[in-house]
Amino acid sequence: MKGLFISIFTFIIVWALYGVFFNDFEEDILFLTIIGIITGYNIGKRQRD
Repeated sequence: MKGLFISIFTFIIVWALYGVFFNDFEEDILFLTIIGIITGYNIGKRQRD
């Protein structure tokens, strides 16, 4: 669970820095990537069990 939060937090930081440098804050990319991270985490968790 800690890895999930770290990966989401890291992506938010990278997304914000990218948005600052290129003035391109796309919320769709943020939302879809976080959903993808959570989905991948849940699939990996099921395969471990």
